[in-house]
Amino acid sequence: YVKSNGTFQCFAVGCSKYCDNNKEIKYMNNQRIRTICAALEYETHELDEPTSDNGDVLQKLISETTTQVKEFRKQNIGLSNDTYNLIFENIKHWTFPIKEKLGALLDKYEEELSILTSSNVSIDKKSINKFIQYRNVITHSKYQIPNQDVAVTAHYMCGLIYCSLLSRMGLPKDKLKKLCQYKLLK
Repeated sequence: YVKSNGTFQCFAVGCSKYCDNNKEIKYMNNQRIRTICAALEYETHELDEPTSDNGDVLQKLISETTTQVKEFRKQNIGLSNDTYNLIFENIKHWTFPIKEKLGALLDKYEEELSILTSSNVSIDKKSINKFIQYRNVITHSKYQIPNQDVAVTAHYMCGLIYCSLLSRMGLPKDKLKKLCQYKLLK
């Protein structure tokens, strides 16, 4: 959040809203969590696969599945070309779950996040899993009020977005660490 002309602009996670005071900045609600998740999904989309070994295995699975579908297509009549095109497009988009991608992003910026946060808050993969589960519940089923663990994780994820975004923009790691010393996530 950046203070500009007496207001806080919530630009980093795609909010178009201006916050009137510090209380509103710290307030976490379902819409803000959805927005944070959308920004995280974009940042993980820009990230390489979680590990090169797992990435190789996934690519092998994609290749073998594509080959099997092609062989099946040659031997069986009945499905339209559009159906097969849909299947092939679906296979092309196979990737790792968001939980694993967030874990990889978290590992990538672990040092910067430890500098960025002003407290001893530490988010682990279990916290990320609960955060993603919460997001899925509020998106696909029912309304819930975020508990403190979800809110803290969401706030911490804002720091992860900052680090990833600034890094993608070309900010060198040493300058990113220096910027993190300003404790933007107080």
